[in-house]
Amino acid sequence: IRLWARGSTCSADRDLNGQVIVITGANTGIGKETMRELAKRPCTIIFGARDARKSEEAIKEILRENKGARLHF
Repeated sequence: IRLWARGSTCSADRDLNGQVIVITGANTGIGKETMRELAKRPCTIIFGARDARKSEEAIKEILRENKGARLHF
């Protein structure tokens, strides 16, 4: 049950170098987790959300984990 509750992570190995990815609602929930996983890859992430303050917090959090991530709000 613990493995199921923890969920899974993306194991795809597609090369995203030079790609631009747009995510909506990336400051919380599944959008944020998607952004967190994609930030580990060499791509540019553009995301939108309604709350600018939460978005800036999400950016700081993800940049702490992935220093070279290219995130744009």
